[in-house]
Amino acid sequence: MSRLEMLTSRERINKIDYSLFFERRAEQGSGYALDCDAQGNILGDTWMNKEGREAQAAEYRKDTATFFAPRIQESHRSWIEPASGRCHCGTVVYLEDGLENYCDGCKACYNMCGQRVYPEMAEERYEDDY
Repeated sequence: MSRLEMLTSRERINKIDYSLFFERRAEQGSGYALDCDAQGNILGDTWMNKEGREAQAAEYRKDTATFFAPRIQESHRSWIEPASGRCHCGTVVYLEDGLENYCDGCKACYNMCGQRVYPEMAEERYEDDY
C-alpha cells in the first residue's frame, strides 16, 4: 500500500482575540466592539484603518450618556488544521476526512493517515442522512 510523502502534521490551533466593547446603557448586552490587543490598544481591520477606529472609539468614550466605560472582552477559538502530504503525482493532498481524501491530480484516495485506500472496493458505502 503506497503512502503520501507527509508534509505537515495535523495540528490543533488555539487563538485568543480581544475587542474593546462599548456597551449601551439603555440596552445592556448591545453596543459596539472594536478589535484591540490584550491591553486595549485599538487595531485596524479590513473595514477601517487604526486611526479611523481610534476616532470611532473616542466618539464612544465621549458619549457617556449612551455608553458605559469600555471593557476588554476576550474570545477563544480553536480549530484543527489537517495534515497534508504529497501524492506520487506531485499534488498536495489535505487529509481532512477520516476515510476519503482525493488527490485532485490523479484521483488517488488516501485515508487520514496518508495511506492509499480504495473506497470503491468497500462492501458498503456510507451516506450522511442529514
